[in-house]
Amino acid sequence: PQPAKMKNENSGESDDERKERYDDRDSLVSWFTPKDDCPWLYDRLNDIAKHVANVEWDLLQVDAQGNLDCEWEQTQYSVYK
Repeated sequence: PQPAKMKNENSGESDDERKERYDDRDSLVSWFTPKDDCPWLYDRLNDIAKHVANVEWDLLQVDAQGNLDCEWEQTQYSVYK
């Protein structure tokens, strides 16, 4: 994990450019890609989005087989001290 970052502490276009890194934060943050790093979590998130969220609200596009047609972002894992 990395030291947590606070929003809007620097200038820049991306969140990472605007966030200052400190060693004294009370949490550590890791970013990972569920599909590659944790497939069982990716499968669960995909199932929830496909069978619950998209059924209820129909927000995400699906392909011909009914699979979600989207790009998954990185997932944040935080550990608080």
